[in-house]
Amino acid sequence: MKNLILILSIFLAIPSFSQKTYVPDDNFEQALIDLGHDNVLDDSVLTVDIESLTSLSVFNKNISDLTGVEDFIALTSLNCGMNNLSSANFTQNVALEVLMVDGNNLTTIDVTQNTNLIQLFVGANNLTNIDLSQNVVLELFNCHSNSITSLNLINNPALSRLFCQLNQISILMLNQHTNLFQLWCHNNQLSYLNLKNGNNLAISDSQFNATNNPSLTCIEVDDAVFSSATWTNIDASASFSSNCGNALTYVPDDNFEQKLINLGHDSGALNDYVPTANIENLTFLNVFNSNISDLTGIEDFISLIDFKCHLNNLTTLDFSQNTALVTLACDNNNLTSLDVSQNSNLEILRCHGNNLTTLDISQNSIIYELWVHSNLLNSLNLTANDSLKTLWCNNNQLTDLDLSMNTVLSDLRCNDNNLGTLNVKNGNNSNVIDANFVANNNPNLTCVTVDSPSYSQANWSNVDAGVIFNLNCSTIGLNENQSDNISIYPNPSNGLLNIDFGEVNSAEISVVNIHGKEIYRAKVENQNIYSFELNTEPGIYFINITENTKRSVFKIVID
Repeated sequence: MKNLILILSIFLAIPSFSQKTYVPDDNFEQALIDLGHDNVLDDSVLTVDIESLTSLSVFNKNISDLTGVEDFIALTSLNCGMNNLSSANFTQNVALEVLMVDGNNLTTIDVTQNTNLIQLFVGANNLTNIDLSQNVVLELFNCHSNSITSLNLINNPALSRLFCQLNQISILMLNQHTNLFQLWCHNNQLSYLNLKNGNNLAISDSQFNATNNPSLTCIEVDDAVFSSATWTNIDASASFSSNCGNALTYVPDDNFEQKLINLGHDSGALNDYVPTANIENLTFLNVFNSNISDLTGIEDFISLIDFKCHLNNLTTLDFSQNTALVTLACDNNNLTSLDVSQNSNLEILRCHGNNLTTLDISQNSIIYELWVHSNLLNSLNLTANDSLKTLWCNNNQLTDLDLSMNTVLSDLRCNDNNLGTLNVKNGNNSNVIDANFVANNNPNLTCVTVDSPSYSQANWSNVDAGVIFNLNCSTIGLNENQSDNISIYPNPSNGLLNIDFGEVNSAEISVVNIHGKEIYRAKVENQNIYSFELNTEPGIYFINITENTKRSVFKIVID
């Protein structure tokens, strides 16, 4: 039995030892053979022999393809410089801390999954861009001698050493990098360099070089006196200042920036930045249908009054810095969050066709047009919006809607919800025409509280069959439990009715029409069955029966 268990254990263990990693580049595999991690040139290597390696050096091996490196999952140091690589993907090397691929022919590199990277060397390749947005602990970055035009380091606050010389970078923002003590950015196309990060005293003359940037005339620093006295490696045309007056706004979404270029608010190639002076005084901006997913940068459009960003791919929007905003159209996106809490001047909001589950408009007291239809709202508090004239909230999941405070409301669409209560008794019903009141397709709605039941009954037709209008829907027993002991028959009736009280023999009876007008009242004492006749017109009526403190309501039809 023991031998059988041993054999089974060995058999079950075979797959983990026999799993192979595909290594198609013969020079890469030969290097692994030379290092003792493989023994035969067959386009594969045993995964078990490489998955625990923490360091790998394949420097100057004429390698063109690093396929297979994704299974070196424990690597903390990789040196594959002086090869002929055209691309590299390190998305599986999640433990990687140091990556060196200098001196190759790389045109692309993906390090977005290497979130533990501390040092990254990609110098002397053919890179035109690199995404460092996920490398938040990166401390040293060397990308010298490439063709990089834009370098976004906003998500790398730990950066202390940067070597980006011999590229084509035009803008370098390092004002958030409080640990930076070495910067070589010479031989670029810099026109803007912001080093005002509070740590300039830690940078010596030999650690700073910004020469051979002919378009760079002003370098923003902590203290111009210190920098002028300490840093000598700048062009003769450049100087230091604590305020160069050429602030930039970060705009990471290429489609957003391209739209701003098309509108004349930016110029040149895409570089993730727009001159703040070009946008801070704009009062109108329309970027609709531009395939934008991220509106980062909108916070610097501080003068916006009218903004249109509908028909894009936005998921969240925050307009807390756009306090002058009066009109906002952000409909038909994928919004799950919308912050307009600071927009007290907002008058028109169109945010329909999104995925909003909540919306706080308690601070938008002068809003008069609100389009929130086709979202996922289950509640909507409008008690603070007494200027509201138009409300389209149809196609949501609303269960209750109180519009009693909206005294100028004249256009309401609340159809296709789950409304159980609807209160539009606000003193302005007479100004609402039939076409502007739509409340149908609310299967749980049986009564609408209104100013005048007769006016609403005569003028509003867009409600479900059986829905009545009343001055106060609670007076006809709605939302109260019906007694299981009471029954009324026949129903429909020609006017003669019988009420079977069961065990109850004392109650008060009130019959009202669909306008809430009482047409019959009686008090019943010691009668198990009470019979009476209603001499009234055919239609729908409600019988309210009160027994002690319990009230029940029954709908009857008179033929």
